[in-house]
Amino acid sequence: FLKIQRKLLLLSVKTEVEMCFSIDKKILRKEMKKRVACLGCATKQAKSKVIASLLEQNQHFKNASSILFFWPLPDEIDLSRWIEEWAKTKQVYLPVVQEDNLIICKYTEQKIKGRYNIMEPVNSEIVDLSEIDLVVVPGLGFDDVTFARLGRGKGFYDKLLSNSTVYKIGICYSEQLCKSLPIELHDVKMNEVIFA
Repeated sequence: FLKIQRKLLLLSVKTEVEMCFSIDKKILRKEMKKRVACLGCATKQAKSKVIASLLEQNQHFKNASSILFFWPLPDEIDLSRWIEEWAKTKQVYLPVVQEDNLIICKYTEQKIKGRYNIMEPVNSEIVDLSEIDLVVVPGLGFDDVTFARLGRGKGFYDKLLSNSTVYKIGICYSEQLCKSLPIELHDVKMNEVIFA
């Protein structure tokens, strides 16, 4: 009976802790969205250009022949212009939402609007994450000390990257940097974060 009580107490504490993280993350997500919303269009474009340049100077980027990027939502770093250029010299891939997971598809110039209004490659070859040398990851917030990431709450990237040793670079606006992000066991950290 005492063992069952102890288990129930541990489960209760764990659930309370998870709820606290969940609430903290919800508040943080709203805050980060507000910060980005305050940035003007010209500022976003200038920062995206700086990040593209910093990526090109990055040794992991230089060494990678296959890179998983992302096609940006309006509040994300916009590398679309550079992705089109990089696709001429590297194997470029984009994530596609399939049910509750991300699959990796080869970049195509022709794209269609998929789930969550994200542009996705059309009739594209699907590859396994093991074939990717580098993953460039978006986020609503990043900790530039621990490289923890705050996503949108669906866990797509955490599921995709959880059992992989692939090198991960998070990219964001400097306004999205946050000290001591609340971290849960399933949260996947980046290897580094590039921001401007």
